[in-house]
Amino acid sequence: MAELGEAIDVVKKKGPEKITSDKESRAEFVKEVVDCYMYLSDVLNCYDVSAKEVTTAYNEKLQFNLKKPREYWKKGRGSERGMAKK
Repeated sequence: MAELGEAIDVVKKKGPEKITSDKESRAEFVKEVVDCYMYLSDVLNCYDVSAKEVTTAYNEKLQFNLKKPREYWKKGRGSERGMAKK
């Protein structure tokens, strides 16, 4: 999925700090993420996947991931890659 690669490229080129503090960098990043979202929405629509199915699967996966040991998240995953802690 080229769109995801483009969003990642923005992060690599600008860095997380600029994406959170620089208006133009953030706008560029958001534009690329929206492209990803639009592509994903199109795929879900093609296969008649409902919002309810996505919500249910997302919540199940989230609960599964939350049960993973703390060490899993310390190995370059989650907040250490720039994702917010919950």
